[in-house]
Amino acid sequence: MFIFEKAITNEMVEEKIKQLKTIHPELAAVAERIHEMDLKETVNAILVADTLEVLLKIHAMREARGKALTDEMAQHIVKELKPKHPILASIIESAHQMDMRETIGALIVVEALKKFLRIHAARLATD
Repeated sequence: MFIFEKAITNEMVEEKIKQLKTIHPELAAVAERIHEMDLKETVNAILVADTLEVLLKIHAMREARGKALTDEMAQHIVKELKPKHPILASIIESAHQMDMRETIGALIVVEALKKFLRIHAARLATD
């Protein structure tokens, strides 16, 4: 597993981030910061990305059934996240207003972001 992750070059990551910017620029901005994160920040960001992914999936399911993520739910989550992850908090803040297409696009980018974070964490942990 680690051999594969170390085989991914910074240039490959930069190219993928350029592609992700067209889908969701805010999440791509988080990916651009990964190289500056230490191991603790990286693991914390992975946990936040997992949470964001779950919230987006809940929103997608509710959107499909005609029930959007409530303002109260979004505000509570944003309040908790804003101090450490302001970009992700702002995405959640606007997520409850996303349509299905935007939600699925954000899910695609979150999945890539999580992969980048895991690769970065593995590199930091093994160096």
